[in-house]
Amino acid sequence: MVKSGLVIIAIASFFLASFYLSIRATNSSRLNNGLRKEQIIAVINTPKCGTNGLTQTFIKSLRCRHRNVGIKSESTGYRRCRHGGGVIRTHDFERGREALKEVRPDSTIQKCTVITSVRHPEHWLPSVFLQSRTGGHDLCDADITREEYFQRYHDWLMTDYEMEKVRKSVNSVRPGLLEAFGGSILSYEMKKIEANGGYSLLENPLPNDVFNNCKLLLLRMEDSDKWQKILYNIVPGVRYSETVSRVEKCPKTADHYRALQEYHLSFQEIVSVVGMDLHMLDYFNAYGILSPKARYMLSST
Repeated sequence: MVKSGLVIIAIASFFLASFYLSIRATNSSRLNNGLRKEQIIAVINTPKCGTNGLTQTFIKSLRCRHRNVGIKSESTGYRRCRHGGGVIRTHDFERGREALKEVRPDSTIQKCTVITSVRHPEHWLPSVFLQSRTGGHDLCDADITREEYFQRYHDWLMTDYEMEKVRKSVNSVRPGLLEAFGGSILSYEMKKIEANGGYSLLENPLPNDVFNNCKLLLLRMEDSDKWQKILYNIVPGVRYSETVSRVEKCPKTADHYRALQEYHLSFQEIVSVVGMDLHMLDYFNAYGILSPKARYMLSST
C-alpha cells in the first residue's frame, strides 16, 4: 500500500510539474507573441493624466528592472526589460524623443508604441493644484473648511505664473506628439476617441523621424475603466495596473476634493487658465467647456 501510494504521488508530481512547465511556456509564448512585438513602450504624458499607472502597467507586464540603462537624461525614466526593449517615462515630448533615439538607434528594426492620455480640464486642474507647492500641496490632511479650500483653488487659478506653468505642461506633450504622428488638433482627435470608445490610434509618423515604425495611442482618462481592454487589444498580454486615487491618499479632505471635481470654472477663471494659448483653447474646446461666445472672445484676445 505504501509503495503504491508513493507511485501515485510520483505520478501526480510528474503531471503537476508538466502542467506548470506548460503554463510557463504558454505565458512566455504570449509574451513573445504579444508584448515583444512592441519592444519599446514610451509613456510621454501630461502630468496628472495617469502616467504612473500606465508606466507601471508595462514595467510589470514586460518585467522591467534595470533603471536608466543606456539613457543620459536624468529627468526621463527608462527601464530595460527582461525580454528586450524597455519602457520610457517622461512629461516632455522633446525629452521622450531624445530618449527613444538613444535606446532605439535603428527604428527600421525595432517597433515602438507611444502612449499618452488626456483628461477633462475641470478634473485635471484640481489634481495639478494639489500637487503644486504654491497651490494646495499642504491641503491633504489640513483642517480647512470647504469655503477656504475653494478659495485657495480660485486664487491659484488666478495667479499668472502658476497658469503659465499649467500651459507649459500641456504644450510640452500633446502638440508635439500629434504633429509627429500626422494628427490633427485635439478637438478632432476627440471625435475619433468618442467613436472608438475611449482611444485614438495614429500610425503615420514621418518616415525619417525618430518615431518611424511607432504608433501613437491617445487615451482619455474618463474611460480609464476600459483601459485594460484597450491596452490589451493594442499590446496583447498587458495587464493594467491601477494606482491609488487622490481620495484614498487624502481621506481627511476627500469630500472637499470630490466637490472640487464637480466645480465648473467661471469665465474669468477660464480666461486666466487659457490665456492667449491656442493649444489650451483647443483643449478646453475639445471637452465642450466653452460656449460659442466664449470661444470667440478668447480667440480674439
